[in-house]
Amino acid sequence: MKKLENQVAGHDSLLVLDNGTLAKPCPAKERQFYVDAIAAKSPMLTFMPAYLGDIDPAADALGHIRMDRPMPFIIKLSNLLEGIKTPSVMDLKMGTQLHEDDAPEAKRDHMIQLSQSTTNGSVGLRVSGMRLYNPKDQSFVAYDKSFGKSLNASTICLAFLEFTKFVACANNRLALLHSIHGQLSTFLKHADSLDGKFIGTSLFLVFDQEMADGADTGGAFRLHWIDFAHSEYSRGAAKRDQQFLFGVQNAIKAVQDAMGQLVN
Repeated sequence: MKKLENQVAGHDSLLVLDNGTLAKPCPAKERQFYVDAIAAKSPMLTFMPAYLGDIDPAADALGHIRMDRPMPFIIKLSNLLEGIKTPSVMDLKMGTQLHEDDAPEAKRDHMIQLSQSTTNGSVGLRVSGMRLYNPKDQSFVAYDKSFGKSLNASTICLAFLEFTKFVACANNRLALLHSIHGQLSTFLKHADSLDGKFIGTSLFLVFDQEMADGADTGGAFRLHWIDFAHSEYSRGAAKRDQQFLFGVQNAIKAVQDAMGQLVN
């Protein structure tokens, strides 16, 4: 067992098990979100990591791993980077609301300030981190949270141009952006049918740099939905989470703007 490589945006608690699957310490609410999605046969399962069961937090296999924050559950998830030789990844924190309604006052105030001072508040999404593969020197380039905080509503499209900048061929780069746009549009179609509250979730974008530079550029990209510690499906009256959908809509617009800049 070891720490997962290529982690961005605070996901450093993920562990790789000997069989290649991931172990993630999480609160009960996040585990329940996976259970509910499976029970409902949610169309969002296509975008979510596969939930593969639980690990006993007291198991000997985890005894030598120090957890920064003890969690009641450790769940097994599929590895979203499996089979990708040269992964470039971007994490988008979604929504204008970053706190649960019953969060402590100090936490609520901090998250409100974070949203209002970043693109979470203006367009409903923020780049939490990126890690790009540079094929020229076969190394990775990391972007921390300061990159996302440097963007505004008018420049958020630059995130997608930066994300794809190491794709050398202009046509391949445009094809990759088309693939991102298409999968985001499909995601929005399914998300618009969901009832619940999806606070603090992330869209995890990943493509294989080597494949993007080849003949199958469109097949190089995968879109995933992760981080459900503060999310739940509605158990009563139907209610769409508009603050979340707003962010997905603006992600699609940002990709459109990025494509427009490439062709003009």
